[in-house]
Amino acid sequence: IGGVYVERAELEKALEYLEKSYEIKKIVYADNPNHPHLTSSLNNILSVKSKLFKIIFKNLILSLNFIFN
Repeated sequence: IGGVYVERAELEKALEYLEKSYEIKKIVYADNPNHPHLTSSLNNILSVKSKLFKIIFKNLILSLNFIFN
């Protein structure tokens, strides 16, 4: 579900579902904390957080330019 929200550029909603999915996988793979599904989930979460950070940073720069120009 998180991937669908990423494709739709609904990043906050995507992050919510990706984090829920990760929490479930942590329980399922508790005996194998290095399982590829866990690392894949973390990668997806970090990818979305990176996209959100870029948007926030871009908006910050635009706001600062507006204020100081």
